[in-house]
Amino acid sequence: VDPTGRATFVNRAALHLLCGEDGLALDQGRLVARQGDGARRLRDALAQVREGGPSDPSVHLNIERPSGRRPYALRLCRLDTELDPDGGPGPLVAVFLADPVARVRLSEISLCARYGLTPTEARIVADLAFGHSVETIADLHRISRYTIHHHLKSIFRKTDTTRQPELVALVLSSSMAE
Repeated sequence: VDPTGRATFVNRAALHLLCGEDGLALDQGRLVARQGDGARRLRDALAQVREGGPSDPSVHLNIERPSGRRPYALRLCRLDTELDPDGGPGPLVAVFLADPVARVRLSEISLCARYGLTPTEARIVADLAFGHSVETIADLHRISRYTIHHHLKSIFRKTDTTRQPELVALVLSSSMAE
């Protein structure tokens, strides 16, 4: 986002969220919040990040949604001015937008490559990270819960984890680096 509030780059996932106009939108190319005091808080956060020094590298902000769904989570970070593609005045601000209700499926190929998992193990891990229970995974793949637990022992060894929440946290945080 440039100093005028214009989005200089929007990835496909963010564009999809913004086109839904559920609290955030692009209005004539500018990032705007449309719920409650969100517009003022977004403007203030953008200004704070632009003016902040090294001790204020980023700002976290929640934007309420008219749909009543959980608020969007935004992280705003100042970018170096030389990264401004148009050579405009002032620094750009990177806005990272997360939708806490969106469910993303992890790449099984990436899980195999990253942790040395078999395709079946990767499918189980992806299902757990998606929020499925062991029982649901067993039903989905028509295998017993005992077979799932057998695979989990191998998965825990390969990922150096010991519990399902620890495993899910690991693979979700690792997926952010991709």
